[in-house]
Amino acid sequence: MKKLACICIAASALAISGCYSVKAVDRAAGSDLVSEGSVVFARAGQYTLWFGSHSPREYFEIVYERFSHNTAGLPVVEVGIRYRGGVSWTDWFREIPQTVTLGAQCNFYDTPSAQAGGPVVYSTNRERIVFQRGRIYEYKAVCPVRSAVGYQLVLGE
Repeated sequence: MKKLACICIAASALAISGCYSVKAVDRAAGSDLVSEGSVVFARAGQYTLWFGSHSPREYFEIVYERFSHNTAGLPVVEVGIRYRGGVSWTDWFREIPQTVTLGAQCNFYDTPSAQAGGPVVYSTNRERIVFQRGRIYEYKAVCPVRSAVGYQLVLGE
């Protein structure tokens, strides 16, 4: 009987914690954007599918990041991203997946960075990227607007 009560309590706790999955989305404050870099990992604050309470940045490494112009004079962003897998001591107690799928979208600005608060001059389509553990994914985005001088790549679940 004691086992059944424990199972019922665990099942109800699991069901209750899964019910809160909708988060009200508000516009980010300008003071928050000042601290953001050119590559941002975005996710909901209460989201705990496989990352748990850890930030996705702990599992991914930015290997290189380049902003240049191609032969046609168009701005090009190239970012190398490696999925490291488990790096925390708590990862020894759970299975870390070999592949992870994230969405990527790159916004281009006519100011040197997104922190200046300028309008987005071009935004790429959201792209699904499948990362394999230990491999480097080379993300590349080209902006058709020649006046773009800054960018921000947003990766999210």
